[in-house]
Amino acid sequence: MRVSSDLLTLSNSKVFGPFSLGFMYSLMGRNVTLETFPRGDAAEPATQALSADDISALVGQTVGSVSLGSAELGPVNVIAHRNGQTQAILHAGFCRATLTARRVVCNDGVVDVGGSAVGFRELTYDGKTLRTR
Repeated sequence: MRVSSDLLTLSNSKVFGPFSLGFMYSLMGRNVTLETFPRGDAAEPATQALSADDISALVGQTVGSVSLGSAELGPVNVIAHRNGQTQAILHAGFCRATLTARRVVCNDGVVDVGGSAVGFRELTYDGKTLRTR
């Protein structure tokens, strides 16, 4: 996965009011593009699940001593590179993923479902089921 953005900000995750965890951080990004690449021999999941999995994959990652507990990205584009082709599979005005909720919620966008673009007001993905409305 490759992430590019106009602005990425890390801040301490707030637990309750002004209290934060010293080892858990929140990632906020503006004008974010997530590019995905083939994952080896594993079978490729459905495109809409792939795009939501890539957003949730950011949460729970540890880079050095920094662990990400949440990510808020907006607007966000997910682009897949597979079989020598490039395909835009998700565009959303805003997406949020948290380690505690274990789901991705995106607002105001378009997702590729079986080769056709489906607009949504809200998209939720819990790792198994993708719902749009």
